[in-house]
Amino acid sequence: MSKRILSLVLALVMVLGTMGSLVFAEGTGNEKVDELIELGLVQGYGDGTYGLDKTITRAEVATMLVRALDAENEAKAMANIPSIFTDMSPLHWANGYVNYAVGKGIITGYPDKTFKPGNEITYAEVAKMLVEILGGLTDAEKANAVWPTTWLAKAAQLGVFDGVNINDYSAKAVREKVFEMVYNVYFTKEVGNNTIVKAI
Repeated sequence: MSKRILSLVLALVMVLGTMGSLVFAEGTGNEKVDELIELGLVQGYGDGTYGLDKTITRAEVATMLVRALDAENEAKAMANIPSIFTDMSPLHWANGYVNYAVGKGIITGYPDKTFKPGNEITYAEVAKMLVEILGGLTDAEKANAVWPTTWLAKAAQLGVFDGVNINDYSAKAVREKVFEMVYNVYFTKEVGNNTIVKAI
């Protein structure tokens, strides 16, 4: 009798284990996001969710992009360096990442010398960061640049928005669409006449 019970328990454990694997394999249901998760570029919350429908802050996006550039060690080394922004300091968790992103020209902040790290980022702001990673504007484009139109046009030209449905580029960006934009840049193969593999 006890052998039968043990056999049933073992069988149940095997079935449940298989089901767990199947659930894990399904991921988020978004192939682009799942690939970024696998690469370690997208991190979830403590409860195991990824909050794909939630907004994301400027500091979080800057940090994600620096990690995608494989520059986390450099960013950590810059954590105690004073920021050029009045609302950032070595006490802020993202200070090193923001310092690195500034040094690479990915972010420039606001005219009042602030970065506003806790602000929910807009799609236009994300697009600008990604355009800068892909080489930025040409001199001619800079001469006639109008915010945000010039950067949005450039982002569209570079494929940043491919497959990403955005109705209002000035709206607060949700995590899933930001991740999709980052994916498009990360796996960009051709930009202009240059070939860029895993551009970020």
